[in-house]
Amino acid sequence: MSLYLGTTPIADSGNGKADVDLSNVNASGASLASGWAMPSSRYINLTLGASGSTYTAPANGYFLLRRVSTAANQYVSFSVLENNIVCFALSQQYVTSGFVAVNAVPAKKGQTLYLTYSLGGGTSDYFRFVYAEGEN
Repeated sequence: MSLYLGTTPIADSGNGKADVDLSNVNASGASLASGWAMPSSRYINLTLGASGSTYTAPANGYFLLRRVSTAANQYVSFSVLENNIVCFALSQQYVTSGFVAVNAVPAKKGQTLYLTYSLGGGTSDYFRFVYAEGEN
């Protein structure tokens, strides 16, 4: 028996169920599963607070900030916290005046983003949470 996603078979054994480790998933299913953690086109806009503010991930996904520098050597730094311990500090960027800083960091549902920055900003700025592909 095969497990189907629409008309595409994704598992070819196990009475129609994928194994816990996905060992019986065919190439279509493996491709689908590997894409679940990637950014989707679904997002929510967030309100950017003062430098040093924290934000909680509403689901598995990515925090994304786009902000224009208004002076030399302005910066943005993302740290993801779990139980108040930095578990993932992915991005710190310094930019020259007039340049755009675009930073993203993955976060699991419930993890906290600690965001510090000195970027001045402009009209094309945004701060959002982008849901992972497998999130509803």
